[in-house]
Amino acid sequence: MKQSSPAPSPSGPPVLALHGFAGGPETFDDLRANGARWLCPSLAGHGPRPDTSASDFVAEVDRLAAWTRQQVDGPVRLLGYSMGARVALGLCARHSLLFTDAVLVSVHPGLRELQQRRERQLWEGRWVHLLETEGLAAFLQHWEELPLFATQRDVDPARLERQRRMRQSHGAEGLARALRVLGTGVMPDLWPALRQIQIPVRLVVGELDTKFVEVGRGAVEQLSRGRLDVIEATGHNVLLERPEAIRRLLDETSFVPADRPPEARSGGSAKA
Repeated sequence: MKQSSPAPSPSGPPVLALHGFAGGPETFDDLRANGARWLCPSLAGHGPRPDTSASDFVAEVDRLAAWTRQQVDGPVRLLGYSMGARVALGLCARHSLLFTDAVLVSVHPGLRELQQRRERQLWEGRWVHLLETEGLAAFLQHWEELPLFATQRDVDPARLERQRRMRQSHGAEGLARALRVLGTGVMPDLWPALRQIQIPVRLVVGELDTKFVEVGRGAVEQLSRGRLDVIEATGHNVLLERPEAIRRLLDETSFVPADRPPEARSGGSAKA
């Protein structure tokens, strides 16, 4: 499993950082300046030699939990983006004692209705078919045209080029596997688990990503120690578009005092 190099002089708890679909450990290069040790594994199906051992979403969650325990003694901070945030939420639900807190960027707790799940599985299945029949280049050409990523057009060209290199580093078969194992259509419904999570969880969404703003507002109401941060003039990939905002949020180590009333804990939407 790939992992980015630790900082030479770590301070504070380590950070387990999980990238999004077609991303990689390099996703977090702009953030690894706080002196902590960063653990940045590749998710199932990603990288030139992808791990394909997980048969489903829960198996991948458990694989990453076991790997984390092998890397560190004691709890770590948790950061995830998009697909990685969904896996991170699974870790919070199944292995919460591993973590001090979590920052989940553009997370979706899963689809609650059977019809929604079927529609999403069909949508993801079309991408799998494209990967398997036409290959990575054709897939990326269409994937990068999704309206979800339209707000990235004004991002620093060097960052966009790094993102494209990450995407091109994967194999078509591996990404197809990632969608089959970790897609939103096949993941468990984690909405009921939100109320059981006792660690502080910070949800982060881009203001222009209206679908995920609504998802975040619903999710934060279910978390006993949650907060929602809406980053102004930003789309789905907050890490790419506003890395400095994520860096600032990570530096705020205590954001939900235990003596706050529940409505303040769950409803705190902040703009940055």
